[in-house]
Amino acid sequence: MSSTWSHGRRDIRDIRPPRTALDLRKPHARFAFRALIAVTAMLLALGAVACSSAPPPAAPTGPSTIVMPDLVGSYWAEAQRELNSVGWTGMLDKGPDIPVGPHDHNRVMRQNPGAGEHVNSDVRIKVQFGN
Repeated sequence: MSSTWSHGRRDIRDIRPPRTALDLRKPHARFAFRALIAVTAMLLALGAVACSSAPPPAAPTGPSTIVMPDLVGSYWAEAQRELNSVGWTGMLDKGPDIPVGPHDHNRVMRQNPGAGEHVNSDVRIKVQFGN
């Protein structure tokens, strides 16, 4: 009997484990693996620095100020678009209707605060429509 066991036509000493994607027994593979580890470590370090160097979020300071647009003569949909475009987030109070001619029916006739006033963005606005 032979000192080596053979399986079929190949000697058991010739059987090697299957090749992996990166065979670390070869010098170029070791170099590539070390380079991959170094690049990964640098990216992780840069990410940690970027996260830690970001300034803390600013504390909320309350409502901002806006310049009150002129709403007189506009329909409500137009007035609402105008208010939203300047950053208004407040409440609307509808005052009593004002008797007007047919051409001003459903248009804003009065507003408080007035056009051009500097007010908080969450100010309560009172409007009166023509009827």
